[in-house]
Amino acid sequence: MKTKFSLLITFLMVVFLLTACSISITTKINADGSGELGFTYKFTQDDLTQLGGMGLNADTICTDLQSQGGTMPEDQTFKQEKHGDETWCVASQKFDNLETSKAGLSAAGLTINTLEINADQLTFDAVVDLSGQDTTGMENMPVTINYELTVPGKITNHNANKLNGNTAVWNLTLSAATNMHLESSLKTPQEAKPTVVNKDTSGGNEVGSDTDSGGGSKDSNGNSVTDTLQKYWWAIVIALLCCCLVVLAIVVVVVLVARKKKA
Repeated sequence: MKTKFSLLITFLMVVFLLTACSISITTKINADGSGELGFTYKFTQDDLTQLGGMGLNADTICTDLQSQGGTMPEDQTFKQEKHGDETWCVASQKFDNLETSKAGLSAAGLTINTLEINADQLTFDAVVDLSGQDTTGMENMPVTINYELTVPGKITNHNANKLNGNTAVWNLTLSAATNMHLESSLKTPQEAKPTVVNKDTSGGNEVGSDTDSGGGSKDSNGNSVTDTLQKYWWAIVIALLCCCLVVLAIVVVVVLVARKKKA
């Protein structure tokens, strides 16, 4: 891959002086350290119309502009895509491990301070500096450049301008350096606790119990006795009152029979 954003700068010189297209510099890092570096150049219909006036064909715009920068490296792909009303020129290069990912990012113009996967955590810290580039004639152009980093796991700390799921997006400028920091947890969610199987020593039957239930016996429907008591407390109270009334009635009858015999 060419160094110091050479592909990017080619398009800055050839395209930004003609249109106001936007560029996304993208990186995807997988849990095993492999990844992919890419550049996406997005053109609106107005951009294509302006470029058409310069003799460039909208159907082959990516090939035509790429030819301005010379031969692409063999391990880098460059293709044209249609996204709604926009035309994208997408360049990408894959990496096999974290070390080659670092080398690719460094070659693309990023200063890598930290890029490591350690103890189930991915840490990324880098600086991209476009302030040294010649931007003569582009001071008032609505230039939009973003750096997008997609990582595995859950992003726990970052200084990006926004998050899109597992993708952090930083807004870059042509007049200053941008520090980018991100941390992602690669730990998988805790698995559900297993069911403990106890042996019924009297009959050799297995009795399952849910370790999350907090203990206690289960009824035929799998509900704990405590839950059943809480749910039907009113019925239990009524039943107890009825029992008390029955006992009281028996006592009254016994007392009356005893008095009658004495009389």
